[in-house]
Amino acid sequence: MKDLGLIISERADKESVVSSFGLLQGLPFYTKRRVVVVGDPGEAEFGSSQGDNSAWFMDQQRFVHLWDSPRQVFTVLSKGELAMLQGVLRTTPRILGDTGKNILVTNR
Repeated sequence: MKDLGLIISERADKESVVSSFGLLQGLPFYTKRRVVVVGDPGEAEFGSSQGDNSAWFMDQQRFVHLWDSPRQVFTVLSKGELAMLQGVLRTTPRILGDTGKNILVTNR
C-alpha cells in the first residue's frame, strides 16, 4: 500500500476522493486521508452500520456515479475488479500504479 498511497498523496488535491474496493488497512495511513470503501467493508462491517456512513461505505452502483462525476477519484482495486468495472464506467480509468496485487486508477 505504501507505493500506491504515496502516488495518491503526490497527485490528489483536497477535493479528490480516495477509495478502495474492500477495506485496505494501510491506505488511510499512507494517504493521510479518509478512504471510501466500495463493496464489502470487511472487518469494518459493524462500524459501517452505525449511523449514516453512506459517504464512506458504498456499493458499486454509487461508486460508478461518483467515478463518472466531475470529482477526481483515486481507487485501489484488483485487476479482476477493474476488468469487471470497465464495462459499466463511462470515464476510462487511467492506471497510475500496479503492485501486482493491486492497481491504482484515477478518472482524471
